[in-house]
Amino acid sequence: MQEMSKKYLNLFVLSGLSLLSLVGCQKDGQGVTLKAKISPVANGADKLYIDGFSTYWTSDDAVFVNDQSYELNVSTNGSATIEGVTGSSPYAAVYPSSIVTSASVSAGSPVNITLPATQEYRKEGGKQIVSVPMAAYTTGNELDFYNLCSVVKVDVKNSTGAAFSLNSITITAAGARLAGAGVLTIAQDGSSRLAMSEGATNSVALSFITPVELQSGDHNFYYLVLPAFTERNIDIVLSTTSGEYSYQKTNSLPSNIIAKLDLTVGTAQEPPMSGEFTVNGNGSKVRFSPGNLQYIGS
Repeated sequence: MQEMSKKYLNLFVLSGLSLLSLVGCQKDGQGVTLKAKISPVANGADKLYIDGFSTYWTSDDAVFVNDQSYELNVSTNGSATIEGVTGSSPYAAVYPSSIVTSASVSAGSPVNITLPATQEYRKEGGKQIVSVPMAAYTTGNELDFYNLCSVVKVDVKNSTGAAFSLNSITITAAGARLAGAGVLTIAQDGSSRLAMSEGATNSVALSFITPVELQSGDHNFYYLVLPAFTERNIDIVLSTTSGEYSYQKTNSLPSNIIAKLDLTVGTAQEPPMSGEFTVNGNGSKVRFSPGNLQYIGS
């Protein structure tokens, strides 16, 4: 298992877990500095886990609070503050700011968002940066951010006998709504919900602006953010400098999980995808097998 160092995976909780608490206070004439926290799932559900990796804000993060976007002031240890926030409580917030298309956000009112169909592969310190949408609400100065989507962790292994470079990874789920317009409802108790709109596309791609080389015999992990969907046919296409490789499955993607897919790129017919991942950190496992997605053990 490769090690994720701090700051480079923007998932919303920690495995094992220490939460990110951000200090806040009133600044005379300059608005409010809000506290913020990357929080467990609301209503008693367990936290989203990702193989023990730590979670930190990054220096270019921004959040949309009430009626405008604010850059985070990130410290060297990965904590941050949202400074100069105008207006008074209650405060509603959405992360990342770039997905918000409404003029303002508030609890109980529909918030229009857009999830990108193409997610750009970005690295910092050799690690992929993954921005998972979150929402928060407070009547005070502390924002608890909760996750809105799931993540697919694609483990690509090169068994071709020669090096190749990845251009893109595309996941298509028949009839699903994965990218485009959606409506977010921010709840006061943190149980915010995202519903993708009719007309949203059924495909999401991770694009490598600069192709990433994978030597023969090596493997690496790549992450795509997706809304949850019920069981349906899924196509995964790896576009590489040595050609395209396609995989088919029938699976669902439950909410608030990391779904791991093992893909071996070789010259022979590919075996069915397989892999296990922890569901909500409670010890249950999910296996991708030749049949449908199955929950196993506990």
